[in-house]
Amino acid sequence: MELEESFSEAMPSESVTRAIRNAAPTASTPAHSQIGELAAGSMLGGYRLNRCLGRGGMGDVHAATHAQTSREVVVKVLSTEMMVNDEAIVRFRQEAAVMARIKHPNVVRLLDFNFMSDGRPYLVMEYLPGENLGEILATRSFTVPQVSAIINQVAAALDAAHQLGVVHRDLKPENIMVVPRAGQRDLIKVIDFGICKARRFNHLTSKGTVMGTPEFMSPEQAQGRHEEVEAPSDQFALAVIAYLMLAGRMPWAASTAEEILHCVVHKYPLALSDDGQYGAVEAVLFRAMAKAPGERYRSILAFSRAFDLALIQTGLLPAPFEEDAPPPARLPASGVRGDDQGDEDDQDDQIMARGLEILNRPRRRGTQVGRAAVVAAALMLGGYLGVNHGAVIRERARRGLTELQLLAHGPVARRAMEGEKRMMSRASQNAKAYLSMGTNP
Repeated sequence: MELEESFSEAMPSESVTRAIRNAAPTASTPAHSQIGELAAGSMLGGYRLNRCLGRGGMGDVHAATHAQTSREVVVKVLSTEMMVNDEAIVRFRQEAAVMARIKHPNVVRLLDFNFMSDGRPYLVMEYLPGENLGEILATRSFTVPQVSAIINQVAAALDAAHQLGVVHRDLKPENIMVVPRAGQRDLIKVIDFGICKARRFNHLTSKGTVMGTPEFMSPEQAQGRHEEVEAPSDQFALAVIAYLMLAGRMPWAASTAEEILHCVVHKYPLALSDDGQYGAVEAVLFRAMAKAPGERYRSILAFSRAFDLALIQTGLLPAPFEEDAPPPARLPASGVRGDDQGDEDDQDDQIMARGLEILNRPRRRGTQVGRAAVVAAALMLGGYLGVNHGAVIRERARRGLTELQLLAHGPVARRAMEGEKRMMSRASQNAKAYLSMGTNP
């Protein structure tokens, strides 16, 4: 029987070795000296506990081995004192049910769920060799391509959760595992769905209750607006993590939890750098950290794509070559939209993907004018397709104008001939005209 079925009935490049500023390591005791409620050598079902990896508010986490197969696993056990807390028990079982449903390579896998003889539940998960992102950031930083790879993998994991109506609600570096792989890029795994919000289950959080980690909370979380905590809340947290990885510090000039929450709700993030080198990247992050959920990107995948595009256009991330990466394709959005809006977004994304495919191909000097013209034409066609849809024309025209402006400041335009510059100017004026149409329905 699938784990999910059993729960449904029971539940109503190289890195730079410099320390990251303002990202102190988690205050925890080294794993070898942790003392849990259960001693090393204890047996839980078919699993032998080897050592306690950590203690949390809900219980203990142990490294363990399957007695018959010698497979290494991680076992999470609800603490004895939490057995008198009905909500804690329900949350623990909800975590198991959610993990059983999310089948994604960037989400930690649930292997088993059972009960001890005293009635305490425990989870058995795959063992992930490596460190969490918080531990790594305490000692060193990442290159921009590494940052991009981490953000993309986390976004893919969270989108899989969002598609199932699950909001992580506690995304932070400590809940992102970085697993090294020989000859391949690091594998990223999102862990700990202990306080997630799952649409299919009864809501457990009372109105006004603040849940999460202050440094990575969205404004709606910080104010206890539980009903508004949805997929955009995870997007906000991921943008803060991206900011931290690029800048080496948090986006708020605050130290205490109270000061941080005040900044999250009332203040704008600090600039990524003093020299303005990040340009469009900063604009993407700031939009993902908008105070109102509706002002952020429509999905966490849309955010990660915009983040990569901005890194490429500012010269911080090399554009993928055609033989190394497939053309950008339509990726599923996390948000819930009407059918008409979904069809319009499909058309828009296909047009944008085609333009980006051409833009990212290896370029020859003699073909730059033609390729830039095709990109501009594709962007103008996006505006044409939306001309009869007043609700979306402003967004399309704004997006088209932004793409043209980024292209005009990129390496193509710097090497282009005067004729290409005049063409770009005319295309930019056309995009502005579409924007004007959108403001006067």
